[in-house]
Formats: sequence, C-alpha cells, structure tokens
Amino acid sequence: MAVDAQAVVFVGAGRQVVEGTAAIRKAGSRAQIVTLSNNAATGFVKALGEHARGTVVSQVFPFERSLASPLVRDLLEKLGGKAEPTPAGIKAALEGFRKVDIGGLEVTYSASDHTGLDYADLAIIGADGRFKR
Repeated sequence: MAVDAQAVVFVGAGRQVVEGTAAIRKAGSRAQIVTLSNNAATGFVKALGEHARGTVVSQVFPFERSLASPLVRDLLEKLGGKAEPTPAGIKAALEGFRKVDIGGLEVTYSASDHTGLDYADLAIIGADGRFKR
C-alpha cells in the first residue's frame, strides 16, 4: 500500500493467490493482479469471487477460440468449428509431438518432458468469470 503499486504478480498456487488478492483488496489496493497459467481454471475464478474481474492470467498456449492463431484456425476448421478438448485427450495428443510447427510455434512434447514450447500470452478474467483476450 505504501508504494501504491500498479500491479502485483503472484507466483503461487491458486489458494495463495486467492488469499493474497483478498488481503490486497481488503487493504484498499486496486492494483492489477497478475498470476501464472497454473491458475487458469474455473475453480480458481470461482474462488476469487468478487475479485476475479480484471485478474490477468498468463497462458502458455494460444486461446482456443482465437482465429488470429493459425493453429486454432486449422483445428477449428478440421473440427467443423467445434472444439471440446478434454485434459486426457490433450495430454495424449501432445505427448506424441516432436518438433511440430503449429503455425509459427514449434512444439516438442513427450511423456518425460512437458515443456512444450517457449510461448506466453495473457488473458484477463471478465465480469462474467470467463477468460478474455
């Protein structure tokens, strides 16, 4: 509060980010809250409650509905515009990737290496609790 920070970056698990955000807001700070992709889940958004709106979450994969991404355009075209991926399906598909060009991004992924690619993007939680670009 003393430095009137414009943003606070949380590197931690969802519970700690939720608790830290609540404490910051209770103290009166309106600083932008920013966190990592490990917190990009519906449960995290629900736990943030009234503090969810405006929280920025890094993303390590292009937004699944962004037609600006060649990867997403290709996938949606192949799926007839409908994509309902499951965690298990995504994991199985990715573990077979070896130096795959996914529209300007090269992915290498295996059962023993889940690094995938060197990419980061940001999403923000909207008033409706959904991630926006």
